[in-house]
Amino acid sequence: MQRVVCPGSFAPVTNGHLDIIRISAIVKGLLAVRDFEYEMQMAQVNYRLARVETLFMTTNPLYSFLSSSLVKEIAKYGGDVEPSCRR
Repeated sequence: MQRVVCPGSFAPVTNGHLDIIRISAIVKGLLAVRDFEYEMQMAQVNYRLARVETLFMTTNPLYSFLSSSLVKEIAKYGGDVEPSCRR
């Protein structure tokens, strides 16, 4: 099980806080605003079907131009994708 930190004062802890602490979640990364509409729709379906929350995180601006499809296309034409895939 992974843990996530949710900072705050929580004085006192309310049912709203407990709801957040208890709900399973999917973490989704967003490259740009254009990703939000599709991901929001998926999040709503996931919640409706399985009561699973979705947390959205935006990417570091240094990497906002990257996408998997772009990296695959660069590789397809023999380009160097190593700098985009380093950890």
